[in-house]
Amino acid sequence: MQITTEIGQKIISRLAEYIDVDINIMDLHGIIVASTDISRINERHAGAVDVIKSNNDLILNNENVQAYPGTKPGVNMPIMHQHKIAGVVGVSGKPDDILRIIGLIRVSVE
Repeated sequence: MQITTEIGQKIISRLAEYIDVDINIMDLHGIIVASTDISRINERHAGAVDVIKSNNDLILNNENVQAYPGTKPGVNMPIMHQHKIAGVVGVSGKPDDILRIIGLIRVSVE
Protein backbone atom coordinates (compact mmCIF):
# COMPACT_ATOMS: atom_id res chain seq x y z
CA MET A 1 0.00 0.00 0.00
CA GLN A 2 1.26 3.46 -0.88
CA ILE A 3 0.18 6.42 1.21
CA THR A 4 -0.78 9.31 -1.05
CA THR A 5 -1.81 12.89 -0.39
CA GLU A 6 -5.35 12.10 -1.49
CA ILE A 7 -5.77 9.18 0.91
CA GLY A 8 -3.89 10.92 3.73
CA GLN A 9 -5.89 14.15 3.53
CA LYS A 10 -9.17 12.20 3.59
CA ILE A 11 -8.03 10.42 6.75
CA ILE A 12 -6.82 13.62 8.40
CA SER A 13 -10.01 15.50 7.49
CA ARG A 14 -12.09 12.81 9.16
CA LEU A 15 -9.92 12.71 12.28
CA ALA A 16 -9.84 16.51 12.57
CA GLU A 17 -13.62 16.49 12.99
CA TYR A 18 -13.20 14.77 16.36
CA ILE A 19 -9.84 15.84 17.78
CA ASP A 20 -8.02 19.14 18.01
CA VAL A 21 -4.35 18.26 17.47
CA ASP A 22 -1.92 18.75 14.59
CA ILE A 23 -1.52 15.50 12.64
CA ASN A 24 0.95 14.61 9.88
CA ILE A 25 1.12 11.53 7.69
CA MET A 26 4.46 10.77 6.05
CA ASP A 27 5.28 8.39 3.22
CA LEU A 28 8.12 5.87 3.13
CA HIS A 29 10.55 8.63 2.08
CA GLY A 30 9.75 10.73 5.16
CA ILE A 31 7.84 13.31 3.12
CA ILE A 32 4.75 14.83 4.73
CA VAL A 33 1.98 13.87 2.29
CA ALA A 34 -0.95 14.98 4.43
CA SER A 35 -1.32 17.33 7.38
CA THR A 36 -3.75 19.44 9.36
CA ASP A 37 -1.22 22.21 8.61
CA ILE A 38 -1.20 22.23 4.80
CA SER A 39 1.91 24.44 4.75
CA ARG A 40 3.92 21.38 5.89
CA ILE A 41 2.89 19.15 2.96
CA ASN A 42 5.87 18.06 0.82
CA GLU A 43 8.39 18.86 3.60
CA ARG A 44 10.89 16.18 4.64
CA HIS A 45 10.37 15.02 8.22
CA ALA A 46 13.65 13.69 9.67
CA GLY A 47 11.79 12.05 12.56
CA ALA A 48 9.71 10.01 10.11
CA VAL A 49 12.89 8.85 8.38
CA ASP A 50 14.18 7.61 11.74
CA VAL A 51 10.90 5.80 12.46
CA ILE A 52 11.00 4.13 9.03
CA LYS A 53 14.59 2.95 9.55
CA SER A 54 14.06 1.72 13.10
CA ASN A 55 10.39 0.68 12.94
CA ASN A 56 10.08 2.20 16.43
CA ASP A 57 8.09 5.07 17.87
CA LEU A 58 9.92 8.37 18.21
CA ILE A 59 9.16 10.89 20.94
CA LEU A 60 10.40 14.39 20.18
CA ASN A 61 10.69 16.92 22.97
CA ASN A 62 12.44 20.24 23.48
CA GLU A 63 15.70 18.44 24.28
CA ASN A 64 16.01 16.36 21.08
CA VAL A 65 13.83 18.06 18.44
CA GLN A 66 16.77 20.09 17.09
CA ALA A 67 18.43 16.85 15.96
CA TYR A 68 15.51 16.16 13.58
CA PRO A 69 15.09 18.88 10.93
CA GLY A 70 11.54 19.54 9.80
CA THR A 71 10.01 18.40 13.09
CA LYS A 72 8.18 19.78 16.08
CA PRO A 73 7.82 18.28 19.56
CA GLY A 74 5.41 15.37 19.48
CA VAL A 75 5.15 11.65 18.87
CA ASN A 76 5.69 9.72 15.63
CA MET A 77 4.67 6.10 15.06
CA PRO A 78 4.97 3.66 12.18
CA ILE A 79 1.83 2.95 10.16
CA MET A 80 1.59 -0.79 9.61
CA HIS A 81 -0.25 -2.48 6.73
CA GLN A 82 -0.18 -6.25 6.33
CA HIS A 83 2.75 -6.49 8.77
CA LYS A 84 4.87 -4.00 6.80
CA ILE A 85 5.58 -0.36 7.47
CA ALA A 86 3.56 1.81 5.07
CA GLY A 87 4.47 5.23 6.47
CA VAL A 88 4.47 7.27 9.64
CA VAL A 89 1.82 9.19 11.55
CA GLY A 90 2.85 12.03 13.81
CA VAL A 91 1.04 14.26 16.25
CA SER A 92 2.58 17.56 17.28
CA GLY A 93 2.37 18.70 20.86
CA LYS A 94 3.75 18.09 24.30
CA PRO A 95 4.51 14.34 24.34
CA ASP A 96 3.04 13.76 27.81
CA ASP A 97 -0.23 15.33 26.67
CA ILE A 98 -0.62 13.39 23.43
CA LEU A 99 0.78 9.91 24.15
CA ARG A 100 -2.66 8.45 24.75
CA ILE A 101 -4.32 9.98 21.71
CA ILE A 102 -1.54 9.11 19.23
CA GLY A 103 -2.27 5.39 19.62
CA LEU A 104 -5.92 5.95 18.72
CA ILE A 105 -4.92 8.08 15.76
CA ARG A 106 -2.48 5.41 14.55
CA VAL A 107 -5.14 2.71 14.71
CA SER A 108 -7.56 4.94 12.85
CA VAL A 109 -5.02 5.62 10.10
CA GLU A 110 -4.14 1.94 9.78
